[in-house]
Amino acid sequence: VAALGAHAVLLGHIHKPGTWGRVSYVGSPCGLDINETGARRFLLYDTEAGSTVQRPVITDHIYFVESFVVVPVEDEVKDLEREIQSRIEKWGLDEADLPKVCVRVSAAGYTTDKRVIQDTLAHGFKPFKYYKDEAPQTTDLIATQDDQLNAIAQRTREVLATLDWAAGDDEPDQGQVLLAALATVYG
Repeated sequence: VAALGAHAVLLGHIHKPGTWGRVSYVGSPCGLDINETGARRFLLYDTEAGSTVQRPVITDHIYFVESFVVVPVEDEVKDLEREIQSRIEKWGLDEADLPKVCVRVSAAGYTTDKRVIQDTLAHGFKPFKYYKDEAPQTTDLIATQDDQLNAIAQRTREVLATLDWAAGDDEPDQGQVLLAALATVYG
């Protein structure tokens, strides 16, 4: 960008939108399936001002995929409820767009009560349609009543949360690392 003196660089092909300084991937203007998440947009480039403006694409569906890592903490239901609310807020949608949401939800990890987690997920995402009518998936969620291992799992989550995490395209995210650590804790 600096070498060519470009005012802006607008790129295509990558379906997930993103902007880094004067470089923008426009993204797919229409989510074709559940893997193209978030509100869709298109960009207008003003050649006189040298600026780019985002405009929303009006669509029938806005897809989201939400995966949760559950750790058997003292109040895991309240913890999960807060996380669900946080995720929904991060969607950044207007009230008018919420009925368009189509979501896929899953939980993995360990819990003291799998049924309660399933119910909490179902309740938290009740206002939204599920992709292909799939209920929240909890097949990778394991119930455990071992208080000592649960305490180790909780401490493991706390320690991982303090790390300066810079996951990239080729690196696992914090949730993936936590799941691998929990698999070691619980054997």
